[in-house]
Amino acid sequence: VLGITVSVAYPGATPTEVEESITRRVEEAVLGLDGVKRVRSRAAENLGSITIELKDYVDASAVRDDVESAVAQLADFPPEQAEQPDIVMADTVSDVLTIVVSSDLPERSLRRGAEALEEPLL
Repeated sequence: VLGITVSVAYPGATPTEVEESITRRVEEAVLGLDGVKRVRSRAAENLGSITIELKDYVDASAVRDDVESAVAQLADFPPEQAEQPDIVMADTVSDVLTIVVSSDLPERSLRRGAEALEEPLL
């Protein structure tokens, strides 16, 4: 799953203030963007965090640029007491491969062989 996270620190703000002035506004700005699959947000004391899940096979960098533009175009954003938005790409890897290697060779030789197998796979 590939995604983008927008975080905005808002010192002294209640969760309700964060929701109204940060998370809801960013959600509305990014929901209709091409490549956006789902938007979730969390409003907590002093911090708003919006997670944007991307559709499969999209140009994640282009969507990130679109998100940055959409957030930059929000009027009076962020609120005066809040910090500037932090927009980062999040890449969650869910595919894992496990290989078991066994041999009658000494452990050192087995380790070298396993490492030689591992390197091209990474």
